[in-house]
Amino acid sequence: MSNYIKNFENYLKDIEEQEDVFDKDTRKCRIYGCTQFNGCPGGCYWITDDLCSHCLKYSDTDIDPMISEKMND
Repeated sequence: MSNYIKNFENYLKDIEEQEDVFDKDTRKCRIYGCTQFNGCPGGCYWITDDLCSHCLKYSDTDIDPMISEKMND
């Protein structure tokens, strides 16, 4: 039984270390509310901390016009 407990404690320690490795991205897009793990249909990526690539064309922002033009194509 003590061997089981020791293995379980090691398992919990490994899990805690993994949580430090992976970034818990809690960002949310200000337009549609998509997140890192629940993106827009067809996919998207972060342009700013609170704006994704898909929603860029729906925002009133002064981001580089070349980026906006590419997104509207």
